[in-house]
Amino acid sequence: ETIPQLNELIKERLFLDETLFFKNLEEDQKKSNVKKLQSIVIAGGLICTLLVITIISSRVQIKDYRMVAEQQITKANTSSQAYELLASGKTDQGIAKLKETNPSGAKLAEAYFISKQYDNAINIESDYANKVVSKLYESKEENKILGLKTQNKYIDVEKHILSYDRNSLLVDKEFVQDKEQLARAGQAFLKNHDIATAKEINLKLNNEPLKQAIQDAENSLAAITLAAKATPS
Repeated sequence: ETIPQLNELIKERLFLDETLFFKNLEEDQKKSNVKKLQSIVIAGGLICTLLVITIISSRVQIKDYRMVAEQQITKANTSSQAYELLASGKTDQGIAKLKETNPSGAKLAEAYFISKQYDNAINIESDYANKVVSKLYESKEENKILGLKTQNKYIDVEKHILSYDRNSLLVDKEFVQDKEQLARAGQAFLKNHDIATAKEINLKLNNEPLKQAIQDAENSLAAITLAAKATPS
C-alpha cells in the first residue's frame, strides 16, 4: 500500500479509537450519574425514613411522657390524701390510701411509724427498730418497748435492758454493735449494782456519761463503806 493510503488508514483508525474512547467515557459518565442518582435517592429515602421514625418515636415518647406524668400526678395526689388522713388520726384509712400508690417499703414503714404502729413499721423495715426505741425514750415512753410483738434482735436486747434480764444481757453485751444500746446496757448493770460489768462494757465503749455514772457509783459505794466502818459495832 502507498504512503498516502497508510496515512488514511491511520487517520481512520485514530478516529475510530477516539470515537470509541469518548463513547465509552460518555457511557461511564452516564453510569456514574445513574449510580450517583441512585445513591442520592437511596440516601434521601433513608433520611426520609429516619425522619418519619423520629417523628413517630417523638410522638410516642411525648404520649408516653404525658401518661407517666399523669400517673405521677395521680400518685402524688393519692399520697397527699393518705398523709392527710394519717395526720388527722385516721390511721387505717390513711394506710389503705397509701397502699393504692404501691409505695416502697421505706414509705410504708414511715407511715406506720407516724401512726405509731411500731410493730408493722419494724416488720417492713427492720432498721426502724432503732428509730422506734429512740422515739420512745425521747418521749419517756420506753416501757412501751416491752409490749412490742415484733421478732427483732434490737428490740429483744432493749427488752432485756428494761426488764434487767441479767443472764441475757451478759450474752448480749458481747454482740451488740449499737453504741447507744450498749451504753444503756451498761447503765442497766450499774443501776443494779453491778459496777464491774458496767466498767467492762465501758472499756471498749468509752462512753463519757457511763464513765461518770460509774465514778459516781464507786464514790457512793466508797462513802457507804467508809460510813459503815465508822459506825461503832
